[in-house]
Amino acid sequence: MFERRLKTLGLILAGLSVILLIRLVQVQVFGRAHYAELARKAMTQNRMIPTARGPILDVRGRVLAADEACIDAAVDFRAVARDRSQPFVKSWVKQVAAQRLRANPAYVEAGPELRKQMREAEPAAVERDIAGMWADLARAGGVTVNEIDDIRTAIEVEVRKKRNSIVQGRFRQALTEAETREKPAWYARWLAGGSDDLPTEEEFEGDLIYEQQSSHVVVRALTPTAQNNLGRNLDSYPGLQLLPSKHRVYPYRQQAAHVVGYLTRVQREQIIADPESGNALREYLPNDLAGRDGIEALAERSLRGSRGMESQVSGAWKETSRIDPTPGEAVTSTIDIELQAHIRELFTKVQIPRPGDSGEIGYTGPMHGSAVVIDIATGEVRALVSYPDYDLNSFTEMYSSLRDDEGNMPLFHRAVMSQYEPGSTVKPIVGIAAISAGLASLADRIECTGFLTIRGQRHDAGRCWTATIVPGTVFTHHNTPWNDPHPTGYLNFHDAIQRSCNIYFENMAEKLGTEGLSVAMQQFGFGRYSGLGIAEKAGRLPRDYRGPVKDFARWMGGIGQVSVLATPLQVANASATIARRGVWMRPRIVRDTGQLTPWQPAVGDARHVLSPDVVDLKLDPAAVQTAIRGMIDVVETEAGSGNVLRRAHVSVAAKTGTAQASAFRYWTTDAEGKRVRVTPRPATWEQPNAQFPWYRASDSEGKKLHHAWMTGFAPKDNPTIAFAVLVEYAGTGGGSGAGPIAAELLDACIEHGYVPKTK
Repeated sequence: MFERRLKTLGLILAGLSVILLIRLVQVQVFGRAHYAELARKAMTQNRMIPTARGPILDVRGRVLAADEACIDAAVDFRAVARDRSQPFVKSWVKQVAAQRLRANPAYVEAGPELRKQMREAEPAAVERDIAGMWADLARAGGVTVNEIDDIRTAIEVEVRKKRNSIVQGRFRQALTEAETREKPAWYARWLAGGSDDLPTEEEFEGDLIYEQQSSHVVVRALTPTAQNNLGRNLDSYPGLQLLPSKHRVYPYRQQAAHVVGYLTRVQREQIIADPESGNALREYLPNDLAGRDGIEALAERSLRGSRGMESQVSGAWKETSRIDPTPGEAVTSTIDIELQAHIRELFTKVQIPRPGDSGEIGYTGPMHGSAVVIDIATGEVRALVSYPDYDLNSFTEMYSSLRDDEGNMPLFHRAVMSQYEPGSTVKPIVGIAAISAGLASLADRIECTGFLTIRGQRHDAGRCWTATIVPGTVFTHHNTPWNDPHPTGYLNFHDAIQRSCNIYFENMAEKLGTEGLSVAMQQFGFGRYSGLGIAEKAGRLPRDYRGPVKDFARWMGGIGQVSVLATPLQVANASATIARRGVWMRPRIVRDTGQLTPWQPAVGDARHVLSPDVVDLKLDPAAVQTAIRGMIDVVETEAGSGNVLRRAHVSVAAKTGTAQASAFRYWTTDAEGKRVRVTPRPATWEQPNAQFPWYRASDSEGKKLHHAWMTGFAPKDNPTIAFAVLVEYAGTGGGSGAGPIAAELLDACIEHGYVPKTK
């Protein structure tokens, strides 16, 4: 009985042994490749290979921005790490200390006791050199120590993220192996305790990852001087390497700086909103550079490219596979950089005449302002000038001073971000709207006596600027201007545009009402974002005005004052709409690549009107033609205020604008270190302002402040371009303040092939 049981037990044990032997053969022989692959994957690390950012080109293929070779300052992660107590950091510091001692002749020649003292002291010296290195790197990069600290933090975050990813991958793989009971040899020490005794993630940290033993860029694109200074003292900077790299270069420097935009270290918001998140080769890393403004931001997805990747076995650093990086795409702007530069230069030497008819130039010098040129057929923006500006190549080093220059605001993109009262430039729009709505006709005439009369009641406000008021005498359009008087003084739509009569258009605004006036202006692109793609302001419509005296604000809205605000881009695009006989077209700043991320206004901003790219406003054709005829006569007749444009070698339809401006104020720091707001004295012809020569008044008391506008299109019959010019605080009217620049702008368009020469 006992023997039978013993034999049975022996057979069972033998059977189990056979099963275990079969399983062992299966694991060790047939499963060898499978588990070897698992082990290889677990020990393999991936290293990213940087990519090159795509170039930005102008409309004729000239390079506006491109990556070029440079030298970066990179620091070993073990020097970057803030926690100096970590074992791998302390071990590396000892290695660096030993290397420095071996290269030190004094150590080589010293006796055993002195050598021991030097070995004990050297790690602390290495740490002191590391601590002092950051200030030197900040100076080399033209940044603050705090900015260097931010970069170190970003590097640590990225390395921690990469390490966590690897550790978690190993941990998840171990859990899978434990559940299936398929235990490769390298998991044995963790699984020996049984399936109920699973390991923690910390047990899977293993060796250092590549990023913990490599250098990371701290300062990009060192200047030759900084490179030489750091290179001469490289032994004093533990872990520092000067590595070949690429950086962004802007060959045209300040030309179109606001349009091209710039790069900054990627922001947290950009990482969160990154549409490429999850794509290891495309997603943002914390220390990456990304487009911040202009086309660099608009076309970021096309420009950024894809990183490459090489896989390496941990410890051996032997490459096992490789994906080459893909450079970013080239993005073509609609800007003609040579035309842009030509027009920008005009703002550096503006000639402002003295008041009166003498024609004497009272001031020559730089003036603040903006100019826009739009291709009528396509809506492409050929020039988008804002002055003053800045050099993109020195933006990082100069940022603090540029930001703090509140007197000139060089960072401010006036062409799309400045909201000005557009003045008389809106008058053609107001008349066209009233006639198209059936509220007035081309035959309607208004007698302008210089005073605003609404429904038979005369008002002291809203007087006509072209009719001079003298006590006891009224000079009307019957005899003004003296060399081209109106035969009757009763003005129709054409006459009112030609003579820029306030009274006529204030009456048209009354007929339209606040809402009708707002709708008309909105159709032409005022009071809403154009959708250009870069950051812009929407302006303001009469319906949005929150000031007192609503009737007065409505009347003033009809002449582009008080209740209306617009950007130079909006004014130029409104002229383009008139030139197209009532077809509004969205302006464009890049040739569409399909990978654009246009700037968006705040969520819920009702002024953001999503309309088609092309809209036929269905305006009265006769009203539009009459407006165009009036704009032509603004230039070609003595009664017009824009005859300075006769200087241009092309026929022009135009409208001037003289818009009231508020006093210029800016913030500064006083002698006690307090922030105070200053209102400087405007320059007058008798009393110049040396600090702000561009801030000019049109009267001797310094009380009358105006911005000068000129807008229109050319040639007058078959127009190809529309334009707008704004000169801030010109100290004179639109014709004499902005007109000379507009005339030279038109000749520049001829020179660069966008307008045919007609005279």
